[in-house]
Amino acid sequence: MLITVATICFNAENEIQKTLESVMSQDVTNFEYLVIDGKSKDHTNEIIDRYANKLKEKGIEFVHISEPDGGIYNAMNKAANLATGDYVVYLNAGDVFASDNVISKVFSEHNPDDDVIYGDVIYKYEDLFKYGKAGPLSLFETFQFKMPFCHQSAFTKSEVLRKYRYDEHYRISADHDFYLRCYKDGLKMHYIAKAFSIFELGGASTGERSMEMHREVAEICYENKILTKNEYESALHDIQKQINQSNIKRKIKKRLPVFLRQYIKIRRRRYFERKGYVPLNILEKSLN
Repeated sequence: MLITVATICFNAENEIQKTLESVMSQDVTNFEYLVIDGKSKDHTNEIIDRYANKLKEKGIEFVHISEPDGGIYNAMNKAANLATGDYVVYLNAGDVFASDNVISKVFSEHNPDDDVIYGDVIYKYEDLFKYGKAGPLSLFETFQFKMPFCHQSAFTKSEVLRKYRYDEHYRISADHDFYLRCYKDGLKMHYIAKAFSIFELGGASTGERSMEMHREVAEICYENKILTKNEYESALHDIQKQINQSNIKRKIKKRLPVFLRQYIKIRRRRYFERKGYVPLNILEKSLN
């Protein structure tokens, strides 16, 4: 079995290095690594080029493409078309593996009949971390704002990716739509109780754009007949109210003096601490 790791990036000079380092740190090298860049205008491609020889010296088959694309899901579909591996895992710019033996763990436990192999995730906020177990797949059967697992923690058969494809009209939640369709069609989805990736809060589907994600998920659930038309319209109404409230709070926050904004930041950190986020060394001790 061959695995393809695919990294999608665009103007990611501040994030791409840690992803490249994470891929290089895996304790196996018999995998393919695709980096699909959307024609970055910063130093992203220069950084990738500096790692090209290091990756090849380790025996990792490396392909780097930089050309304009139609967005993240267009690039992810492109990577699926190019992948020669039996399975593909998307570790996009800024994402990292949770440990150096993720790929070898999947190698050792996979069954050729598995269409999707998924695991847990470690959430990161600033320098705080929390272990997140994958939820039950039955979450797909109800209106949910999140998937049971992160796409960074899923290894998916390349033939499945090419057959189902990411619906590119979704800007944030095409992965939710993709795996929901796989689930509805009865594809075999195998869970491994291990953290596959670290997901840093603050990306495309968190923060200010989270309401847009909720709106897309509502549409996905409606299109897949999980929500009735009335339920869908009610959900959109509730989401719009949240968007309006969020916009008001954001405008107020921008007008606050610096010391009050710093106070809000401290309060937000304490919120995550109350939710169980801890320094990495404490999390690692709790998992041993």
